[in-house]
Amino acid sequence: MNKTLLIVAALSVTLLSSVAIVESCSTGSVRLVWGLGPWEGNLQVCLNGVWGWVCHNFFNSSAAKVVCRQLGFSTTGATRFTSSYYGWGNGTVLMDYVSCTGSETKITNCGYNTVLTSSCYHGTLAGVVCQSGGTCTNGDIRLITASYRSFGRVEFCIYNQWGTICDDGWDSSDARVLHYIVTLVVQIMDEDLYQLGSGMLVVPAVTVVYLRAVTLSAPIVVLVLKSRSRCSSSSAFGLICYSPSQGSGTCTDGTVRLVNGSTSNEGRVEYCYNGDWVPSCGMSSITASLVCKQLGYNSTYGSVFNDERFGRSNSKSYLHYKSCSSSHQSLSQCTDVIRRSSCDISLAACSTEYGLRCYNTGSCTNDGEIRLVNGTIEQEGRAEICLNGVWGAICHNGWGTSDAFVFCKGLGYRGSGSIARSNAYFGETNGPVLFSYFRCYGYESGIYSCSKSSQPNFNCTQQYTAGVTCKDSCSNGQLKLRGGKYFNEGTVLVCYNNMWGLISDVAWSDGDARVVCNSLGYHNGIAKSIRGSYYGKPRLPVHFKHVSCFGQEPNILQCSKTILSLDNGKLALNTDDVAGVDCIHDEPTECIAPPSWINTAGSQCQFNGAIRLEGSEEAGTGRLEYCYNGYWSPFCKLDPVAASVVCKQLGFVNYTAASIIPTTDFGVVQNFSLFNNIVCNGTEDYVSDCVVQTSECIPLCPKNIGIKCFNPGMCTTGDIRLVDGIIENEGRIEICTDGVWGAVCDEGWGKTDAHVACAQLGHPDKEPVVFRNSTFGAGQYPVVHSNFSCGGWESSLTECGSIVYPQFNCSRNNTAGVLCGYDCEDGEIRLVGSESNYEGTVEVCHDHIWGLISDSSWSTQNAEVVCRQLGYEIKETISFNDSYFGKPANKTVHISDIDCTGHERTISDCTRTTLSLEEGKTMIPQTNVAGVKCYTPDQCIPPPTGGVSCTSGRIRLTGGRSGVAEGNIEYCYHGSWSLFCSLGPQEAVVACRQLGYEQYDITAVFNDGRFGLSSVNSLFQNVSCIDAPTATSLSECDLVDKCQSKCQYPIGLCCYESTGGCEEGSVRLVNGSTGESGRLEVCTNNIWGSVCGRGFSVTDAHVVCRQMGLELGESEPIVYTDSYFGDGNKAIIYSDFNCGGSEETVTECHKKEYGSFICSHSNTVGIICRDSELFIIIVLLIAPILMYAWLVVQQNMKAHSKCVIIICGGLCLLMDGLTEKHQ
Repeated sequence: MNKTLLIVAALSVTLLSSVAIVESCSTGSVRLVWGLGPWEGNLQVCLNGVWGWVCHNFFNSSAAKVVCRQLGFSTTGATRFTSSYYGWGNGTVLMDYVSCTGSETKITNCGYNTVLTSSCYHGTLAGVVCQSGGTCTNGDIRLITASYRSFGRVEFCIYNQWGTICDDGWDSSDARVLHYIVTLVVQIMDEDLYQLGSGMLVVPAVTVVYLRAVTLSAPIVVLVLKSRSRCSSSSAFGLICYSPSQGSGTCTDGTVRLVNGSTSNEGRVEYCYNGDWVPSCGMSSITASLVCKQLGYNSTYGSVFNDERFGRSNSKSYLHYKSCSSSHQSLSQCTDVIRRSSCDISLAACSTEYGLRCYNTGSCTNDGEIRLVNGTIEQEGRAEICLNGVWGAICHNGWGTSDAFVFCKGLGYRGSGSIARSNAYFGETNGPVLFSYFRCYGYESGIYSCSKSSQPNFNCTQQYTAGVTCKDSCSNGQLKLRGGKYFNEGTVLVCYNNMWGLISDVAWSDGDARVVCNSLGYHNGIAKSIRGSYYGKPRLPVHFKHVSCFGQEPNILQCSKTILSLDNGKLALNTDDVAGVDCIHDEPTECIAPPSWINTAGSQCQFNGAIRLEGSEEAGTGRLEYCYNGYWSPFCKLDPVAASVVCKQLGFVNYTAASIIPTTDFGVVQNFSLFNNIVCNGTEDYVSDCVVQTSECIPLCPKNIGIKCFNPGMCTTGDIRLVDGIIENEGRIEICTDGVWGAVCDEGWGKTDAHVACAQLGHPDKEPVVFRNSTFGAGQYPVVHSNFSCGGWESSLTECGSIVYPQFNCSRNNTAGVLCGYDCEDGEIRLVGSESNYEGTVEVCHDHIWGLISDSSWSTQNAEVVCRQLGYEIKETISFNDSYFGKPANKTVHISDIDCTGHERTISDCTRTTLSLEEGKTMIPQTNVAGVKCYTPDQCIPPPTGGVSCTSGRIRLTGGRSGVAEGNIEYCYHGSWSLFCSLGPQEAVVACRQLGYEQYDITAVFNDGRFGLSSVNSLFQNVSCIDAPTATSLSECDLVDKCQSKCQYPIGLCCYESTGGCEEGSVRLVNGSTGESGRLEVCTNNIWGSVCGRGFSVTDAHVVCRQMGLELGESEPIVYTDSYFGDGNKAIIYSDFNCGGSEETVTECHKKEYGSFICSHSNTVGIICRDSELFIIIVLLIAPILMYAWLVVQQNMKAHSKCVIIICGGLCLLMDGLTEKHQ
């Protein structure tokens, strides 16, 4: 059926340059420009004889009323507009943050900022519409729009006055007119303007097109569609006109089918309606179940898809979807929901065509059984439950950590910190989504015991299923072996962050294996490193790589290593082989048969049983020899009791404990002994009174036994000391017994014993580091104590239980050591080596130990982070290399190759290499260390004291809107109110807590003077809550107040109050011209926050646009990092995004979170997601007298209309009659 449609357009066009207007004016005057008349337009204000713009920040309807009153119009219906609604301009923005009550007579009577520079830009100008607008003819319709927009405000003339239409119920079907053609406005504009570029812009004036009613012989449906395409430098708008379908009779009404699926049980749902196959524009779980039932499947579950994975038909229909209830037994009982507006039925295509997958039972048998599916490691995966013979997933709605913990507990994982995953983190399920809205408390025995919603009482698609990452019940550094034939061999498993994981075999050595074997209790024998995943590679994350141990470390956490994140550890599982060990038991001592001459008496010595010391001139010291059958024989074995008899025989009667020294220091007379051993009971005065043991196999000893005897009086009994440590607070533990220093055997030596020793030495109550295996050498004194059993409350080691000499036998290779912690917290820093507190060598606390930073890669950016962390201003910070302020000789090197951007809050937020304690100590001699000089004012003015205007420690907000938790923050310093010149995000949170806003640990911080005042003084330099993150008052934090400070603008805050909430991880674009553009905001902890532009890329924007459902095709999104769409007056919650591009949501991307970075509100992210679809183009060619309309129909839309006027750059005009052919 063909219909002819006549469109008559009358167009009046005026062009107006957006250059700054420089004519003189009266200060305080206002005017509205670029509207249809003086009653509407972008607002300009005159200050100091010059016209300028007003920014839309805080500009509201109260301000609009003041403008209308000042212009002589009624204040009733005064409306404000934002985002340069009436066009862009350039020139000066004279007013920002206008705050009116609505009763003022002039705009200059309101509060505002008058700075000549502003965070505002020319796309965020304020506009006003006053109720007036001139006369009109009843029934006229007009569209008010800026020339560069393809949309606008619809106004209707009634009682000869223009009025607007309420948007309640207004949608795309209301853009259809049955007997009237709706007004359409389109302008040709500069491509640079669309691209939001810079430079001189010429903005055409607002254009209004009046289209009179035309009576048609049949209903015509008019759809208004926006085009995101280009025709040279033009932007366009479009209509689709078509008549209702009469149906083709190709199917039987009431039937249903699945189309375009890869298997027969899935596909796009199509109903037969009026004889045509038409898609479903919506589908509930109940409807899905009835569709599957009608198609012959025996499971009551169906999976609904709304992502058009089965393609589109683009068929148009009156049918929108079928509405079914739980009481319906078949699809025929459901209600057909028809497209209609307030007065007529609509014929249209679906915005989304739904798909479905049906199931038969039999995939599982035990209802309530659970499993993890599709995880890279065995502790994680998509959470699935068996129900009614079908494996199904859980919807992520309401899925939280308590639910994840109970699910993991059902699988045997009982560690705390289970991670709840959402958005099909582990891929879509192949089965239906069976449950949603779990509510577990943690004590339940299994997930099935928790309250929940079951199908079909909710709607949830496969893209929104839940998963978990379970945690093991283990402690950091715990080790075990898996996969070996025997218990002392296997792949090494290490616990880190409550998860068992693996160690990469890159650089895996016997020294590393030695630490593992020692930790597992195999202290003796051989520790053999095994590489190449020899014992297998369990499906666990790789926690550590490049492990480097010396072999003496008490556990593997003390070794140098690269610690992998969970994500990187899962990647390494696929690329790296893993480490194993074989802890080989002690082998029998080698021995030889006695030489034949041993039975013939020798002449080397006269008295059998005599002893002597050789190889040393020191009394009581030397290689011990025994006269056996006339031959001097070395000792290959000697126990403490026999050694005590030796010293007694040598004249050391007041202190008989001896140091047994297997060494070559005193020379080696021969590598074997003529006897097996000498056994004494301790009461003997001479060794000759002891029993000499012989055998057919005499021992070999490449090191002959030496001995050292002592006289008392060198120390006070009960005293202890640390000896031979490289750094402060560490060393071999020695205890004075009977006036002689003695070592402690490491058998049974633990942290509780070390804690008592450190407390006795006066060190703070910090967790000590325990050393075994003579880490600090054996020393020269006897080993006098073993198996200490301290309870922790003792004031000295002598109060603890122990085994004393000579009741035990301990090798000198097994003396104990300790490192006592400093009174510092991890990440804390300080400057040393200078008389000034603002400069010096940087020391950082790690594992409660003060250490240094290598100057490798040391830069100004690194130094700025140090100064910021210490509370100083970062401007004019100077970094120093080459140990400029000296290098403390008794410190270890904690950090090397540090790489800060300069925006981090603390050193701990920077990329860096952390060295093990042993490696750091070995680096001391050859490594230069880093230093800084932080900025202090040249003219340091000490702050005043003794003020009486306020109570010290109180804070307040000033300059903000009444009733809103915002404004410049002021602190009462020694009785005087003071503004802030700097404030970090953590400190801002503490300030909001102090003000009573405790619900959120996120706060918006501003440094642009939006709450008034400029060029201010602060009575102090900074406040730092790094050491008190849970503080409830700024007075609990550290105040740097050596000097007053000066800044251009004071710090402002906006504390979050109770909000309506939002869905965790959801995103939106705000303050753009369409839903496809705007400032990026992300929901976290039920609040919306913006994103810092630092590091934000097109790849990150792709993920955002995809998450919002905006298909990009081959086009690229546009990214702005300069608050192009305004700063949003919200907290900046993320920074340094690093998406790979394949993520489904931005929550899956690597990023920095609130509190770990500093970012200005002038650097928030904005995005334009380009829609690749070109639907219909209508271009109105600007002409001196008359314009004609034209339509271009995209080839993939099927030819609904053919009415083509091709205009590119205004060069060609081709017009045919409008015909309609509905197919």
